[in-house]
Amino acid sequence: MKYYLYLDEMLENLPRGIDYFSLAGFAVSEIERDILDAKFKQLKNKHNITTILHWTEFRKFSNIWKERDEKEIRLFLNDFYTLLEKSNMTVFSSMYNVRLVKDNLKSKKWHTHSHTYAMKKIFENFFLFLNKENNLNKIDVEGYIIMESSSLDEELKRLFHAIMIVGTDFVSAQGLRKLIKNIEFISKSENNNLLQIADHMPSELYRSLKDSENFYGQLESYKKEFQKIRTIIYKKQFEGHENRGDLFGVNIFE
Repeated sequence: MKYYLYLDEMLENLPRGIDYFSLAGFAVSEIERDILDAKFKQLKNKHNITTILHWTEFRKFSNIWKERDEKEIRLFLNDFYTLLEKSNMTVFSSMYNVRLVKDNLKSKKWHTHSHTYAMKKIFENFFLFLNKENNLNKIDVEGYIIMESSSLDEELKRLFHAIMIVGTDFVSAQGLRKLIKNIEFISKSENNNLLQIADHMPSELYRSLKDSENFYGQLESYKKEFQKIRTIIYKKQFEGHENRGDLFGVNIFE
């Protein structure tokens, strides 16, 4: 059985007061991936969305969102929540306080790649997830990591292979390589539905856990819908073999 982990990122922006780097996404089986892909296509068709659904553009009410009334937008948010709620996905997330780390290092040249810490923690939990599925279902499993292509592709490939060589804090390299097989980068132009579903997770988890938003301006009237979405993705976090979300759920270094 193959499982796919779709990841996206929220970059820190220290001048704007965003101190955290956040990496998050969800894992689904090959069968569930196809089901979720079809349902998301239906959702987009229902709401007449023909372009790539980018969460940042939605939050800024750019492009097609400016042309929609409050009822239409609220309906979309509720349909999106229902899609997440009914899916058989498992959420993985890791974030860390970049300002804290940089302030203590005192020099940018000593700072590792922004993704390093978060990727190691997520790979570790993804391995534990795959191992759990392997034990429960008594079948061989393989894990694949999918990210949106960017100028960082080659750097992230090197980082992926480096982690596979040395392992993580708790999982050996041999263990990782047994279950996690590859990382793939998909161009945004391919309009991949699963990456579009993952797109909102890093920023919404960050906003939820750090209480960084007061729902100002146009978002104020949709506060309830946004909170529902945040609640469901948090509830779907990976919790290890013994339902310990405090140990294996959303990882935060601060």
